[in-house]
Amino acid sequence: VAEVARMPEFEGKILLVDARDNRNLDLASRNHPGWKTVDALAVNVYDVVDRPYLVVSEQALARLVEVLGS
Repeated sequence: VAEVARMPEFEGKILLVDARDNRNLDLASRNHPGWKTVDALAVNVYDVVDRPYLVVSEQALARLVEVLGS
């Protein structure tokens, strides 16, 4: 997340998808008004379409593949 915050092309709205138990990510995202964090199982179409950037952790991606692949 720190790397994303420093990248100039990631200005504006970003959707961060990770496990809900990632307290540090929740706290860090509060400092950026355009960032939204959601659990992998709580992702919805509006959030994805509303934000030009989507950052997904490996754990969240594995959960999404597991749930949507079945």
